[in-house]
Amino acid sequence: PQLPADVTLCINVAPVVIRSGALLDIIADQDCNRVVLEITEHHDIDPVVLAGPLARLREAGVRIAIDDTGSGYASLSALLRIQPDIIKLDRDLVSGIDHDPVRRAMVKAMVHFAEEDSVAELIAEGIESEAEVATL
Repeated sequence: PQLPADVTLCINVAPVVIRSGALLDIIADQDCNRVVLEITEHHDIDPVVLAGPLARLREAGVRIAIDDTGSGYASLSALLRIQPDIIKLDRDLVSGIDHDPVRRAMVKAMVHFAEEDSVAELIAEGIESEAEVATL
């Protein structure tokens, strides 16, 4: 409640935390429309097991992000089933994109996916050069 009204709180969470259901109890009295849960791809993501807890969190107003997309365990199937509001591309996909056609192709596919979904926002992490910005 002490955060300015235009600030969103992003919280990195492991799938096990979401599965427990305790997180919703902790934030239930807050303005959940200002909360983004970033599920880290560095843990195994089982969209079937997460479906119920994610639905309850969304009903409360929480937005869901998949963090570090392209670096960990999440598959395209997980993206399809979870249908995140935000897809955060890992810096490993972004770094050097200006001179790597494979990275460009992968990011281009993610851009197309986000556009077709028309719900997911795509964020590129780790941009460190003007050339990367221009390419993205």
